[in-house]
Amino acid sequence: MVMKLPDSILQNEASNDGSTINLYKEGNKWHAFGLSSFLVTYILPSVIIKKIELFECYIKSPMSTICNDELNALAKGNMIMTNEKEYIQIKTNQEIYSEENYCQWLKKIID
Repeated sequence: MVMKLPDSILQNEASNDGSTINLYKEGNKWHAFGLSSFLVTYILPSVIIKKIELFECYIKSPMSTICNDELNALAKGNMIMTNEKEYIQIKTNQEIYSEENYCQWLKKIID
């Protein structure tokens, strides 16, 4: 699947320090990309990950999609930093991210 993402999504993921989940609403689903997708699937292992190709830079990226019930489960125990109609930012309360874990996870998804 080839997608064109808005610059704001690319910028949010590029500046993600590994403690923030950025979610973007489309219809009745929420999408997380890149590092945010990693964090979502770490907290909610049952979430399915799709491999997408980003039209902007022709690279492969993971995308996780969750429903409102999964969003509620994700928010439980974590801090919601931004809550807008089409965008939610959640700060995780646990140390999840390490570059090594993320790279291993990403390699499994992308390969």
